[in-house]
Amino acid sequence: ADSSEPKSIEELHRRGFNVKPCKKGKDSIVYGIDLLKQYNITVIDSSLNLSSQTLLLNSPLDNYYTNVFANNFSWFAMPNATDYVFGIFNSSGIQIGSYQSTTGTSLAYTFTAEGVFKWRVFAQNSQSSSPYSERTITIDTTKPVIPTITYLPLNDTTSLNPIPLSWSNVETNALYRVQIATDSNFTALIKDTTTISTGYSFYNTTIGVYYYWKVKSIDLAGNMSTYTNRKRIKRQ
Repeated sequence: ADSSEPKSIEELHRRGFNVKPCKKGKDSIVYGIDLLKQYNITVIDSSLNLSSQTLLLNSPLDNYYTNVFANNFSWFAMPNATDYVFGIFNSSGIQIGSYQSTTGTSLAYTFTAEGVFKWRVFAQNSQSSSPYSERTITIDTTKPVIPTITYLPLNDTTSLNPIPLSWSNVETNALYRVQIATDSNFTALIKDTTTISTGYSFYNTTIGVYYYWKVKSIDLAGNMSTYTNRKRIKRQ
């Protein structure tokens, strides 16, 4: 470090840096500048020109599924932007309605139909605009198919432990909710769980006791089918 700055050297020492004073030779500043010129220099554009800047989207995430028509969309502020322009497009790239402009970083939009859509936003000011940023959102209010139970032991009796409850797959990425009870009305639940599998291993059964079970499917948007007809099973 520059020996003419002893206080700076002492401060660096206190911060744990191994710094020693040295004498500045002739033209040391010039040599330092020449050294820096050997590196690439990156300049952050903080001008009014937004054409090369990217607007960062916040929420909802890309490929978002929902069964709600009214949704809120948000993004992060861009320096030197005065407002933001928001638009909705269908899966064919055709715009739905007109663009909406806002000075804020969020906007509410209500869809009128199910489908796969793109939401796009770009920033602008009096001199330029950024490229648009986009994400996909799927509106789905249709209930998924009811699973088909595939584990049907003879006379509702099995010797297996655990009992391998199983059902058919209704769609890709489905979730299943399984309920097990000791009564046919399911008021005495002993298990209420969800799984991505098309089967559930039922442990801790008592020999000679009938157990009742049913399952329903849940899709990515949160829609739920009705439950299957209840089944009963007893371990002997």
